[in-house]
Amino acid sequence: MIRRPPRSTPKPSSAASDVYKRQVFLRDRFHCQYCMRHFSSEHLTVDHVIPKSLGGRLRWKNVVAACLKCNLSKGANIVPPSKTPYEPNYWQMVNIAKTLHIQIPDSCWQEYLQWPSHLVKINQAKAA
Repeated sequence: MIRRPPRSTPKPSSAASDVYKRQVFLRDRFHCQYCMRHFSSEHLTVDHVIPKSLGGRLRWKNVVAACLKCNLSKGANIVPPSKTPYEPNYWQMVNIAKTLHIQIPDSCWQEYLQWPSHLVKINQAKAA
């Protein structure tokens, strides 16, 4: 009898992992879950609460937003984040998103987005 090695599951594409990162950052409101400081997405990473090296998996309840400094200092140790990670539902994500500032190209978009007006910046396109 010939045994074949188990098929490995394909890794998500970088585009898919970027979407997942943004969702984690949004759930955590762009705050590092260790130092609780606010950062832009360029200065955040997705950290495994239980490190991959210890069997931690890429699941909502095991990942948090972390700044580079906290993520590096945590390393492969288990350090509890300030807030317990959770799997948000669609409406929780919508409500979190509507607390953030957005930029739109024209004021007519506001009617369709129904975003709080104090959080909207309108970027008028300049004529060439």
